[in-house]
Amino acid sequence: MFKKMLPVFWVLVLILFLSGCGEQSQTNTPLNVKMLDDFQVGTLIVDGEDDYIYPTREEVKAVIEQLKEDFTLMQEIEAEPEEQAQMTLTMDTPDKKRLDIAVFDGNEELLIVYIKNTDDEQDKDFFSLQSYELREKIDDIYARILYLRENPKGQKETLTFAGENANWQAVLTVENTYYEKAEDNPRGYEQEEDGTFVLQYKGPDAENVGRFNFRYVTGYRSQGIDNALLEEGGKITTYIKSSTEDLFSKDDIITVWIERNGKREKFEMSLVE
Repeated sequence: MFKKMLPVFWVLVLILFLSGCGEQSQTNTPLNVKMLDDFQVGTLIVDGEDDYIYPTREEVKAVIEQLKEDFTLMQEIEAEPEEQAQMTLTMDTPDKKRLDIAVFDGNEELLIVYIKNTDDEQDKDFFSLQSYELREKIDDIYARILYLRENPKGQKETLTFAGENANWQAVLTVENTYYEKAEDNPRGYEQEEDGTFVLQYKGPDAENVGRFNFRYVTGYRSQGIDNALLEEGGKITTYIKSSTEDLFSKDDIITVWIERNGKREKFEMSLVE
């Protein structure tokens, strides 16, 4: 009976050994993909020119999402290359972690530098990564800023969304203007938005609609009017002027909610190409 138990015993020993190895490898990993979500703001430093560029949160998010896709391609290296970077995207977190992505002229290989605590910047981990897509996203940030500097009135983008159901139809038109973001920017923001939202009643008895509530909603903002009344022609128009960080973007799906006589209905609006 003792001999029959021996294989089971060694199987258990092997399982415990492998489990221990797995835990150890996770502990020794200096950077893991879950940490990347902590980095949400950054500064693009053009090395040798003392030039500081401030990307939007959307641009930083796009970089982080690409880095997450490429994470398994990163190779840890022993030391930082002696070559001077062309530019470096540096990102900090409130708990003093730092992540740098350095771009080198004429070289698709990127340098990733991770600092666990900025109080001890000598304790660094270095990784190399060859990613054309990631480099292109950083180059795009730089190119956008150069364009804005040459066009101080800003870069404009016009978006139109439309949708309808059996009783209503709506059109939302916005003009987004993007400026260069800078710490000493007197505007206090780097983008603004102007637009109109037109809600049209499709029925023949618009004069009998009475008061109603309506909202147009995305995942991050909600606008509308309570106790609204239709204007002449069976429609109502609201105006948008905003300098918030979250403007309407071409990927948005906008949900329109209407409440009238105790009943609710909705429909979606999407970008008109």
